[in-house]
Amino acid sequence: MSTQDDTRLPFQKSLELVPLPARDGSPSQVRRFMGTHSAHLPGVEVEFNVHTAAYGGNVYGQAALAVCRTLRELEDQKGTKPSERLGLHSIHGYFTRAGHTDRPFIHEVAPVTISRTFSTLSVSSHQPNQPSTDPKCRAPNTGPFPLEDAALPPLPTAFTAICSFKSAEPHSNGVSIQDEPAQKRFASILSQRRPQDWSPAPVVDIDGVMAMVPPGLVGVFPVMDMKKVDMREFNKDKPVHERVELILYRLLEPLPSDGTDGYDANAHVVAHAFTVDRNGLIMGSNHLGFGYSLNKAASLSYSLVMHVNAEECVMREGEDQWWIQEATFPRAAAGRGIVMSRIWSPQGVHVATEYQDGLIRSHEQEPIKEKLTSELLGARLLGPNVNQTIFNPQLPHFTTTPAPQLHAATMFLQRSAVAVARRAVRAPALRRSLATTAVRREASEKTPATKYKAFHEIKTADDLRGPGAADGTVPTDLEQSTGLERLEILGKMEGVDIFDMRPLDASRLGTVEDPILVRSAGEEQYAGCTGFPADSHNVIWLGMSRERPVERCPECGSVYKMDYVGPADDHHDHGHGHDHHGYEEPKNFSNFVKPQYW
Repeated sequence: MSTQDDTRLPFQKSLELVPLPARDGSPSQVRRFMGTHSAHLPGVEVEFNVHTAAYGGNVYGQAALAVCRTLRELEDQKGTKPSERLGLHSIHGYFTRAGHTDRPFIHEVAPVTISRTFSTLSVSSHQPNQPSTDPKCRAPNTGPFPLEDAALPPLPTAFTAICSFKSAEPHSNGVSIQDEPAQKRFASILSQRRPQDWSPAPVVDIDGVMAMVPPGLVGVFPVMDMKKVDMREFNKDKPVHERVELILYRLLEPLPSDGTDGYDANAHVVAHAFTVDRNGLIMGSNHLGFGYSLNKAASLSYSLVMHVNAEECVMREGEDQWWIQEATFPRAAAGRGIVMSRIWSPQGVHVATEYQDGLIRSHEQEPIKEKLTSELLGARLLGPNVNQTIFNPQLPHFTTTPAPQLHAATMFLQRSAVAVARRAVRAPALRRSLATTAVRREASEKTPATKYKAFHEIKTADDLRGPGAADGTVPTDLEQSTGLERLEILGKMEGVDIFDMRPLDASRLGTVEDPILVRSAGEEQYAGCTGFPADSHNVIWLGMSRERPVERCPECGSVYKMDYVGPADDHHDHGHGHDHHGYEEPKNFSNFVKPQYW
């Protein structure tokens, strides 16, 4: 359960909805809602997080809750007795666009079929095309959003779903058949410690990320307190489709089930659906061998089917009220993977099954075989304080003391550490004579370096040589890289990105008066625009130079300006122009348009 200093949001805030006025001309039974709090961002707790898409469980849960609220209103209008209200039976959702964490989700619900014992309703969800009008609500897990955000121009639909509701009934002729409960099948593992003593569920369950995160990091994932059971010994040597991951969870704060504040048994079903979406696909990527080479994991469809009446999904308080998510990975093909999770009540009842299909793609390259050990990340890279520098000290639930003096060094830690750990591929023996010839021809008479120098110690080109690897071993990039590649790696180990590979500012639309600045140390610079909001169109490359520093994207109209940070002009160069390209800048229509008309 949550404690007094716990800032994780409970269900009542994370998935809270407010009703919106109906759109002009919409049918009378259509309802609109807006989520009051921003979505969770997986990995927000760590500073090197590169994840930008909102947690899919937020829109999934909010949309399903909006459907439940709509059906309750329609039932109340008909005077339905509480004992005859329908319970949530299934949710079949489809993710069509990545969500943002700096703006609300807006949901529109419409009945499809309404009957006394079985009903279906549809929901579509979108977000505004710009961040919230309240800057305080633009960070993950914050709010409430102002109602004015609902009137902002919309982005295309991000999520759609069909939900079904069914009347409660007893088992037919008393028959209820299920597999042996997870509590019994895995009793030898679960009995090793109390549920609350298992490690917290990983903030982002990717091997390559978790290798750089200290153990015990709880994070800020809302709604549920979640623990991950160590199944490594059980899964060892098993094929992927036979492997199992067990997640234990319970509510952070009590959730009413009697209709108080609109929360009934259906809200508890939604809470389960919200929870079991966490880490599913990326857990699967680890088992597929993509833990250190994952390129993309994203949900396409997600279905939850109840096997019992909704009342049997209600979560109670108590130290023994831990629910179990039993996740398996039965199929992977065509760049996609399936996660199937069975939800078990504390009493061992199989109450629901989740079936999720999504993209799981690896980088098309040699996977990183060497895991990032504590020795590599600690003593060899950033010293003993490495665990103190790779997560955000402004967020709660980490177990070591932050080291502010090293925070600047963490921005590029993930990328540089992976680059250092990557092993070079041995050249085939057949090519050795050619390689040797090249080495002899290019060889310098300088004495090879015996140890590497840190970034701040680099003075000459001779300092940019690796020490090489010990005989009989394959060298790492840190051991063998030279020149600019070595300078980049050494720089990132100290938090300096010498090539400034940070993405451009995509939080606003650049204008002539306030363009997006693009730093450049050379005479020319190319920048790729993906639109505003980010990724709203394909990449369009724009060329800028010192003579023509301003360019406008022809697709979205965003204006970019080159910010020259290179060497100052030498006024004693006699105008020979040795540092300039030897051609005249081409002219186009923009050369003849007055600036006030841009």
